[in-house]
Amino acid sequence: MSPAAAPGFGPEVESEEMCLERQVARDVRHLHGPEEVSYGPDELVLVCLARDGEPWVRQFIERHLKLGVKHVVILDNGSADRTVEIASGYSRVTVLRTTLPFKTHKDAARRYLLKRFGTGRWILYLDIDEVFDYPYSDVVGLGELLRYLTRRAYTAVVTQMLEMFPDRTLTAADGGREDDLEATHRFYDLSDVALFEYPAVLHDRATNNLVSNPEIKLHRGGIQTTLSGHLTIGIKHALVFMDGRLDPVNTSIHWVGNARLADITGLVKHYRFTTDFYERALRAVQEESYGGGSAKYRKYIEALKDTPGLRLRREGARELRNVEQLVEERFLTVSADYLMLMDRLERAARPDGILRHRNYRLEQAFSALRTHREKDPDREKKRRLEEEVRELEGRLLAGQTAVERLECDNASLRADISEVRDSKVMKALVRLARLRRKVFELLGRRG
Repeated sequence: MSPAAAPGFGPEVESEEMCLERQVARDVRHLHGPEEVSYGPDELVLVCLARDGEPWVRQFIERHLKLGVKHVVILDNGSADRTVEIASGYSRVTVLRTTLPFKTHKDAARRYLLKRFGTGRWILYLDIDEVFDYPYSDVVGLGELLRYLTRRAYTAVVTQMLEMFPDRTLTAADGGREDDLEATHRFYDLSDVALFEYPAVLHDRATNNLVSNPEIKLHRGGIQTTLSGHLTIGIKHALVFMDGRLDPVNTSIHWVGNARLADITGLVKHYRFTTDFYERALRAVQEESYGGGSAKYRKYIEALKDTPGLRLRREGARELRNVEQLVEERFLTVSADYLMLMDRLERAARPDGILRHRNYRLEQAFSALRTHREKDPDREKKRRLEEEVRELEGRLLAGQTAVERLECDNASLRADISEVRDSKVMKALVRLARLRRKVFELLGRRG
C-alpha cells in the first residue's frame, strides 16, 4: 500500500492543475496574429498574460523584438484599455483572450502558454511591465545565447528582478510617453538587497533544481521591501526549456522545478511604478489577486497614504546605463565560459588590426585583477577560483598564435594570473571586457 500524499502534493493536486489548464484551453479566444508559431532551436517566443497593459505594451513588444525575439504572444485577461488594440497593430504578435479570473487561473494560464508555444523549445515568460535582458547582449546575440545554453544542457536561467523607478514622486505627472518608460524610469537601488544561497527547498517543497554556478544567489529585499516592509524575493526563472521534465510553475509563477540552471543570470527590469500605481494597488487589494490577500499591495497603499509625495530615489539610487554595471556590482552573475564566448564574438566582429593591441589590453586587465586581490578565508572556494583562473589562462592563450607573437613575456603574465586569490575574480574579468571595449572605441574614433 502506497503512503498517503502529503498536503499540496500528489494526484489530487495534479488533477486540479490539469482541470484548471483545460478550463483555460476551452476559454481562450483568438483575436489577432498567427495561431501557431514555428521557430527553431536557436529562436525564441515570448509569452505574456496581461490585463490593462496600455502603459507598457509598446515598450514590451518593441524592446523584445529588437532584442531578437521571433514572436510575441499576449494572452489578454479582460483589458478595459487599449492593450488589445495596440498589440494588434504588430504583425509579429499574436493576441489571445481569456475571461477567467486571474486570482484562480494565473498559474494555469502560464502553463497553458508555455506548453502550447514552447514544448521542446526555449521560451520566455514575462509580465507586461517587464523587460528581459542579459549580460553583453550587444555582443552575444539571442541565438548565440540559446546555443550556449543548449550545448550545456541547461533548462532554465535565473533572472534577477530589478525594480526601476523615475526621479520624481509616484503621483507626479510622468512627463514621458507611454512607450518611453526605459528613458524615464532609469534608476534602481540595491541598498536593501540581501544575498542568500539558492534554496533547495522553497515553501516546504523541493525544487530539485541543479545549480551549475555556486555564485548565483537568491536576492531578497530591495526597493519593494523599503516601500512596503514586505520581504520580497526578487527572482524569476523567466527563460526556460520545456523538455517535458521541467515544472514551469513550482510553488509559484516565479519558480521552476526539475531544472538544470545555467551558469549565468539574466535580468528582468520591472516597471511597476507608473503614475497609476496607487490605483492598480487598490484593485489588487480589492480583487485579492495575489498571495496573502495581496498583503504587499496593502502595505504599498499605506505607505503612499502616509507619504503622498513619496520619492523612491534615495541616496543609494543609481542610474542604469548598461547591464554590465550590474555584473560589476555582483547583482548579475557570469561565468568564465560565458566571458570567453563574449570575447570570441567580440573579437570576430572587430577590425583585423585589433590584435596589435591585445597585449596592452591584457596587461591592463591583469592590473585590474591585482588591484582586487584579497585573501579568501574559505580554502575550498580559494582552490576552486584558482582552478578557474588557470582554466581561463589556458583558454586565453590556446590557439591564439597571433597574440602570442605580440606578448612580450608570457611567463610573467602567467605569474600575474596565479597571484589572483580572491573571490572577485569574475568582477575583474568583467573589467577586462570593459577595458577592451574602451580600447575598441578609441581605435574606432582614431580610425
